[in-house]
Amino acid sequence: MRRRKNTAREISNASLLEIAPDGTLQFLWDDSLAPLLELGEGSLERASHIEPHGTEWIANLSPVDGPTLGAFPLRNDALIAERDWLQQHGFGRRVSSQPQHDIPDAKGHETR
Repeated sequence: MRRRKNTAREISNASLLEIAPDGTLQFLWDDSLAPLLELGEGSLERASHIEPHGTEWIANLSPVDGPTLGAFPLRNDALIAERDWLQQHGFGRRVSSQPQHDIPDAKGHETR
């Protein structure tokens, strides 16, 4: 059986998080973001279940009222589909390095 290359690195390179106006962070779990949990109170919630289905894998998104995706030949493919669906439906957002609104500088002048 021929296997596709492991794409786990592709997943961890796409860190998705949302910063609410009150400073609360919401993000799709990635081990590289674990240090964020040390910044204050935290909780983890399951967004989906990656489950075997015969010899393949499915992403069951019912915990967030989503569909079941798959079946996929590799578990990692189900993880990628899960992350893509969650991102497309507003669970986590890419953080832009550009401010989205005017921010006052130290002298009170608005900057972009």
